[in-house]
Amino acid sequence: MNCPGLQDHLNLPAEARMILKFLCPQCGQKISVDTPVRAQTPKTEEQKQ
Repeated sequence: MNCPGLQDHLNLPAEARMILKFLCPQCGQKISVDTPVRAQTPKTEEQKQ
């Protein structure tokens, strides 16, 4: 699978980071995304300040 937008498959929006099936806007292939939802900014650091 040499999709020119392979990085786009991995760089999905935070809202889409779940176990879902997406269609690549470039190649149109069904990609099953199993990405755990991680907080980009840990609240622990914000609470320390």
